[in-house]
Amino acid sequence: EDIDTAFHKLASKNVGAVPSVKEKPQVEQPQEKEKKKILVFIPMGIPGMGKTTFLNTLKKLLEERKCPITIITQDIIRKEIMDKLQEKYPNLDRDKIFEKSTKPAKEKFFEEVKKAIEKSGTLNSDSHLVFLDKNHPATILESTIESIRAFPVPQDFDLKIVVLMPLCLEQFRLGHTEYPFSLSFLFTCIKRGISRQNHETLDGDEAKITSVIINFFNLYKGFKPKDEKFKQWGANFVMRLPFTYESPEIEKNLPDNVVSKLETILEYARGSMPDYELCKKFLEEFKKANLKLLDPDPDVLYQRAADNLNACFALFEKKK
Repeated sequence: EDIDTAFHKLASKNVGAVPSVKEKPQVEQPQEKEKKKILVFIPMGIPGMGKTTFLNTLKKLLEERKCPITIITQDIIRKEIMDKLQEKYPNLDRDKIFEKSTKPAKEKFFEEVKKAIEKSGTLNSDSHLVFLDKNHPATILESTIESIRAFPVPQDFDLKIVVLMPLCLEQFRLGHTEYPFSLSFLFTCIKRGISRQNHETLDGDEAKITSVIINFFNLYKGFKPKDEKFKQWGANFVMRLPFTYESPEIEKNLPDNVVSKLETILEYARGSMPDYELCKKFLEEFKKANLKLLDPDPDVLYQRAADNLNACFALFEKKK
């Protein structure tokens, strides 16, 4: 019997037969453990914008989520350092003490931020919000984000950074230069600032407080708050909220003499602290005008904050 005949006989016996193959048991792939969440909120704005009011709203929203919050307040840290420096240098005036406190206050602030992030790993919660209670103009925002990104994050945690900004319907223009905030926003902040009692570091008479607020406002000169820029700096989300009541009517009806006095202050400042005497003159006209500057509708603020907070937590969801 030749080889071809033998092959065909063998093949005909196995027609339709399926060779038995032992199935390998399927090994269940371990699911990747969902990481816990750290949100770091960094406000951009000026003194008097309403961070404290917003924090009260934020705390209520976080209670519903059972998410703990740690608030690091620059003004409290700085006041403690200033008081110690005043004891050490009793003959220095408060402005000099303020200057001396800048570097140690900054170091202490970031030390507390680092501790708060590390503390996330000890909390009995799958999320933790760290709020930096300090205004961050564009000149320091990028470096602040960079510093936070360099801090160690607890194992099994993911950290997202949120920039918090006032929502203004209009932007103030001075000549060819634009500011990211409206005049009604600035004037509301001034009104709040001079009415506030016992602030940790915003002290002095009303003209001095006004000069500090205007100086902060001037730090945003020419800054365009675009989401792409914030993302390049390392932020994950921009939360824009109505810290003041905004309307085109209010902006349009601001008295020309008050606006003119402000423009003079800004033109003379040119990167330095606003002139005290010019601020006094501005304040006289500002008070005479008795502007009807309103706080935002609390229900609108609450709902917008709730929607934005949901969007912040959605950042941690895996994209399919």
